[in-house]
Formats: sequence, C-alpha cells, structure tokens
Amino acid sequence: MMKKFILFSLISLVISMTLSAQDFDRLMVKRSPLTNILRFYYDDGFIRKNEAASLLRSDSVSAALFKSYKTNTTIATCLYIAGDVAFLVGFYYFWDTVLICDDDFSKAKIWGTVGLVTIVGGAVFKFISLDQVERAVDIYNKNAAADAGHSLSISFGITDDGIGVSLRF
Repeated sequence: MMKKFILFSLISLVISMTLSAQDFDRLMVKRSPLTNILRFYYDDGFIRKNEAASLLRSDSVSAALFKSYKTNTTIATCLYIAGDVAFLVGFYYFWDTVLICDDDFSKAKIWGTVGLVTIVGGAVFKFISLDQVERAVDIYNKNAAADAGHSLSISFGITDDGIGVSLRF
C-alpha cells in the first residue's frame, strides 16, 4: 500500500511540475522586418488587431500601453502624410526653379527640409508605438502566466482512516 502511495505521489509531483512549467506566451505580436506591419497571434493562430485589443483590455497596464500605441501610430501616420506633402511641394518648387532657369532654390530647400524632418518625426513615433505594443503583449503574457500559476495545488493529508492526496486545478 505504501509503495502505491509513493508511486502515486511521485507521478502527481511530476504532473504538477510539468503543468507549472508550461509556457504561457499565448498572445504574440510579430512584425515584418521591412514594412513593420504587425500581426497578432493567439495560441499560434492569427487574430485581428481588434481581437488582440479586446484581450489586452483585461489587464489595465496592457490596455493603457495599447491605447498609447494606437495614439502614437495615428500621430506617425499624420506626420508621414504631412511630410510627404511638404516634400512633394519642395520637389515641385525645385523643378519649377530648374525649368525657368532661376537660381533661387530657397522655397525648394525649405519645403524639402520640412518634409524630411516631418517624415523622420513620423518614423520616431512609429518606432515608439511598436515598442509600446510589444511591451503591452509582454505584460499581458506575464500577468496571464502569474494568474495561471496560482490555479494548481497539491495537498497531502494523514487521517485515522489512511493517507490522502488532493490535487486542485
């Protein structure tokens, strides 16, 4: 009887250790190296951004980071568009000056510089937002792993009637 109890205890201990050592990175975000387009995966299956946002809303810190990610992405997109327009205006003034054989390139320089600086500012906001969404997913996964880790317990007990083992998931 004691051999069965020890064998059962060892098997239970091994099972509990494997369950507690599981990887709880259920939500993942991957970005393509060239375009920085984000793709969200939940349990190795692709999900849309609004589905990932609803998952991240369950954690307050992740929700705040995801909200700032969306804000910074919007700012980056607006800066990209404004920079493109300013750069194209500068390009127009450059060719207008070349075609009329004028030596005054000041408007082209100003608009081109404003366009380039604005595009660089948009890139900065974009990289900040990408870092924020990755941190939000990491925090969500850490908190999900911490919540999942508390749900497993093993209890051993000795009574007048015998020895007992209790596993709670």
